Amino acid sequence: MCKPSTNAQADLDAFSAWCETHNFIAPNIGSRHHMVSLDGVVLTWERHTEFITLTWDCPRSNSAHGKLWVLADQHIQGLMSDNHALISAVHIDLIKSKGADKKPDLKGCDTNSICMSTVKDDRALVIVDFRQDEFGSTKYTVQNNGLDAKNSGILVRRLLEIETYRVMSLYGFERLKTVLPKIASIEKQLVHLTGQINDKTDLDTTRQTLDEITDISADLANLSASSQYRFSATRAYYSLVNARLKRLNEQGIPNYPK
Repeated sequence: MCKPSTNAQADLDAFSAWCETHNFIAPNIGSRHHMVSLDGVVLTWERHTEFITLTWDCPRSNSAHGKLWVLADQHIQGLMSDNHALISAVHIDLIKSKGADKKPDLKGCDTNSICMSTVKDDRALVIVDFRQDEFGSTKYTVQNNGLDAKNSGILVRRLLEIETYRVMSLYGFERLKTVLPKIASIEKQLVHLTGQINDKTDLDTTRQTLDEITDISADLANLSASSQYRFSATRAYYSLVNARLKRLNEQGIPNYPK
């Protein structure tokens, strides 16, 4: 997932130019979703309001993850418009249970940083390792215990959405870190000024102090207005995460957080 430019058309133009360079059919005018097949890998490009997702899909193998990162590094400059920035990366393995054995496959996972749940009425087991791997990816393992191909695909899609919205919801904390020192400064000034009003009986001084309080109130209003969108978006992403989790019918595993 990458941060888009401020111009949706510029992002589409960059991706279209990349498609034409590699002899792929370019997306339609105004398109926000397009798929191509590159070296045995299906690439899905999606442009959202606040992010662009690039989903690289190929058969599972020991070398698949490394291969996908090599492809991404080779093509990212062409796929994105200028000044792109990586927001997050997720690695999902979809594996099938071996017969009646539904034990979790924890190979390559750090047991100190994983959470685990069954979903879809125990027809799949989801293991998430939040400790990033050498490529900077959060690792998901989906162990299929009875889902058909369609529902397996839907599950993987839901998990990608959950990870995307979870990360985007954290953007509010960046804004919060910027806002809190300013709020603390305003509070300190207000305490000082209200103390002056209580201590002073001179009318002119009191009026001057009230004018300063009015100015500070305006600064506070501007700060609130400039932060409203980010905090509203954070609440929206939080709601989306909860909605997706609810649809999964998630059930916890003893001794593991879900």
